[in-house]
Amino acid sequence: MKILFAILFFVFIFSLSSLSHANTIENCKTQLLDKHYKRAIKSCENSILNKHKSGYFYLGKVYLNLDQPLTAIDFFKKFKHYSTKEYAIGKVDRYIAISYLNLYLNNKFLYYKDNFITLSLCEGYQTNLYMLMNNLSALNLINKLFKKAIMYFHQSLKFSNRTYYAKIFNDLAYLYFFNRNFNKAVFFEKKAIKYAQENSNLHNLPLYLLNLSYFKLVKNRNNTTSKNWQESYFNFLTNVKKFALIVSKQHTQIGKIIDNTINAN
Repeated sequence: MKILFAILFFVFIFSLSSLSHANTIENCKTQLLDKHYKRAIKSCENSILNKHKSGYFYLGKVYLNLDQPLTAIDFFKKFKHYSTKEYAIGKVDRYIAISYLNLYLNNKFLYYKDNFITLSLCEGYQTNLYMLMNNLSALNLINKLFKKAIMYFHQSLKFSNRTYYAKIFNDLAYLYFFNRNFNKAVFFEKKAIKYAQENSNLHNLPLYLLNLSYFKLVKNRNNTTSKNWQESYFNFLTNVKKFALIVSKQHTQIGKIIDNTINAN
């Protein structure tokens, strides 16, 4: 009888411990979504102490939201070190790539804003990696950040399943757009639309369609006449209507976009 009681007591204590571990990581996720970042950091750190390694991943997301991509990359890589499942590796590789995309954009912005900015003006601003470099070194660094982002996006594609492809291709489209490679931006946004449609992932489809239209408009605005700009715009409306046919009555986002766009023009 004593042995049975001891076993039951051990099971009870273990279940309480597991529940406590789950609660800390759930608190971390909820606080992150609610943008209570200080609380989220504390909860994530507690979850790590309780051997919940996903705390590293959510800490990375917190610091990415706080515009501290270097710190975010460190935590994402720690999570990746403990990950054994391919889908988890593919997901964290995407977030590492997004962090490098942030570093690329921030440093490019600072470089073109003011080549002579002083260290004292950006003390503690860790996204500024090129500080105290000459112009050539700074441009080389910005180019390396761009290549790092591409590398991790492609690694993410390698380990992710097809249902995650649309998000990654959309991210790649943004990266090339900001690099002013409009042809590749359009190419990857089309891929995002293709995989979203293929997997019935319609939630983000309106966003991908709007991105594609905008990338085409900027491309044509830079290259050709206003006639092509208008053709591109109305082709977008046609595509929206085409995709609207596959959307159920419960999904009204696309219909609203069509109506609003037509009414505005």
